Amino acid sequence: MRIVQVVNTLNHKDGGPARNSFELNLAFNAADTTSASLIWIQGGWNSTVAATQEAEGFLLPIKPRQIHIQPKKKEYRIGLIKVWKLLQESDSVILHGYFLYWLPFLTIISRFAGSKVYIMPHGALTPHELQKKRIKKYIYLQTAGRVVNALTSSLVTGSPQERNDVAARVSARAEWAGVGTVIPKEQPAARGISAPIQLVTLSRLAPKKRIDLAIRAVSILRSRGCEASLTVAGSGDTSTEESLREIVTTEALEDHVGFAGLVTGADKRELLFSADIFVLPSEDENFGIAVAEAAAHGLAVVASGNVASANGLSDSVAAIVRELSAESIADAVIELSRGYSMDTRRLARREAEEQFSWGEVAHRWHEIMAQ
Repeated sequence: MRIVQVVNTLNHKDGGPARNSFELNLAFNAADTTSASLIWIQGGWNSTVAATQEAEGFLLPIKPRQIHIQPKKKEYRIGLIKVWKLLQESDSVILHGYFLYWLPFLTIISRFAGSKVYIMPHGALTPHELQKKRIKKYIYLQTAGRVVNALTSSLVTGSPQERNDVAARVSARAEWAGVGTVIPKEQPAARGISAPIQLVTLSRLAPKKRIDLAIRAVSILRSRGCEASLTVAGSGDTSTEESLREIVTTEALEDHVGFAGLVTGADKRELLFSADIFVLPSEDENFGIAVAEAAAHGLAVVASGNVASANGLSDSVAAIVRELSAESIADAVIELSRGYSMDTRRLARREAEEQFSWGEVAHRWHEIMAQ
């Protein structure tokens, strides 16, 4: 099977779509019966997940056979004629995103070239995201969206929850394939919880991630006599980071909350293996790849009920917060810490292998495309 994927950007700051498209390309190419190519539209090479992961080697156990890219550097650029030939030679085209100017054009061109088209909206059609720029999105859905939905073989989502959201809002077939994460070769150490408890967040810094609640939860935990520290990892919105730092100062947590910035490769692995509990109190998360990654490194998870990936983990390794508040996050941390045992890390790793391996995700994609 010959597959072409197209994503708007592979920049680290774009989060899920960038990582998902790149690692899915690796998973497709891991099978002898599949050849997958990847094209991105905007951004240079140095800021991509591909450049960083290739350099460190850890997250690339299998290198892609083909990566076709269109950033500014000449050595990675391909022209429209080459793109057209790739589309003609492909059996399936996977487009990542939904409200993008180029998506309707590539949908039409791909169908004209004889390929089936699958769209992964990456949460763009969830109720939370549709509230943003409502008029523009409504116009898009009533015009370009109608064309896209009519020509698409299926919209493919990261979770059953997102699939239900999509099916309720667009007149197109919707399936779910899930999202995977690279399972590290190294097993997490069998040890109890640290003192103080090591909390970590790892995400794009954006208001909807609600890292502010995680920081305030540290203050509440300490006021209850529970020693805890938090590492905030990730980059993104500058204003968001500034507001988070202000909370740290206001709560007098300078010695207990640190900002690690963007972490990748060996640094990320060391950070996750050294932590105890991963926190993601997001307001909206169509999947939540960071939860899968944390579990793969043996971390227990505190997440909001809006994080689809966390809902699949057992109560032994995950506490789901239904009402978002700093108090409820602190309660969840205490709950997990009381049940934390020498086996918690190994159990989290095992559940991640069962649910979030790229081999399983690629298999579900093949089943969808074979129908």
